[in-house]
Amino acid sequence: MCESYLGEKSTSSTLLTTTSETMVELTIRVPESVAPEIKMLAEKLASMVEGNDDELLETEDIDVFFSKAINELRQHRVIVRPRDFGWIMAALDQGLITEIEPFVSPTRFRSYMKILGIQPLPSKNTIASAYNCVVGDFPDWAFMDGPDVTEALRRKNVVFRFRSAFTRAKRDS
Repeated sequence: MCESYLGEKSTSSTLLTTTSETMVELTIRVPESVAPEIKMLAEKLASMVEGNDDELLETEDIDVFFSKAINELRQHRVIVRPRDFGWIMAALDQGLITEIEPFVSPTRFRSYMKILGIQPLPSKNTIASAYNCVVGDFPDWAFMDGPDVTEALRRKNVVFRFRSAFTRAKRDS
C-alpha cells in the first residue's frame, strides 16, 4: 500500500446496487467545525444512491492508474522531456481528472510521483518552470515561452494522452 498525497481514502470500493431507494431528510446538530465535512459526505452518499457515481475508488486505485498512465506515456515516448510533467501537473490542477485533487505545488507533485516509484523524476524547478508558463484553461492553453505551433500542440497532446492512459488504466482494472 502506497502513501498518497491525494487525500483521505474512500472507505469502500464496492459498487452500490440500489434501484429505487427512498430518500430521507435528516437534521442533526454537529459542531460548526465539522459541518462542511459531514455535508460533503452526505452529498457523496446521496449521489451514489441516485446513481451518479458508479463506484468509490480507493486512493490506492488512483495511485495505480496514475502510475500506469505515466509508464505508458514513457513507453510510447510521449513524455520525452522533463518539463512534460509540468503540463500534466497544470492540467490536473485545472481539474482534468476529477478523482485527482490539485497538487498545489511542484514539490508535492514530485513527492507524490516519488512515493509511487516513478523514476527518473524531473526537479521541482523543472516542473515549476513548465507549470508557470501555462496561460489559460486546458485545452485552450497558450505558453509564455513562445513555442512554435508544433511544440505547443505536442505539449497539449501530452495531457490528452495522459487523460486517455489514466482512463484506460481505470477501465481495465
